[in-house]
Amino acid sequence: RVVMFSELHIFFDRLLKLVSEVSGIPVPAILKSNETDAVDARNVVVYVLHNEGAYCRNIAKLLNRTPRAIRYMLSNFDNRCANGIDTTLWFQKRKRGRKV
Repeated sequence: RVVMFSELHIFFDRLLKLVSEVSGIPVPAILKSNETDAVDARNVVVYVLHNEGAYCRNIAKLLNRTPRAIRYMLSNFDNRCANGIDTTLWFQKRKRGRKV
């Protein structure tokens, strides 16, 4: 599914708020901090956006990163999960029918 950039921006804002709420990490930290928890939260945002059909270049624009950095996050997401991100917690609210 291809997502229009204007729709993506709205979804991105809602997703950031949800990830912030679930993780307890403020949105500005998710966007800029290099602390491990904030990086994990940012990786979750990238993963969800990509799975919803967003292109790497559009995700990069939203996060003020390069497309290469986004591809790197996506390619290493499984490794990060194996080493600490508990995706069960991240996606519990979404599975319960809560819309982003």
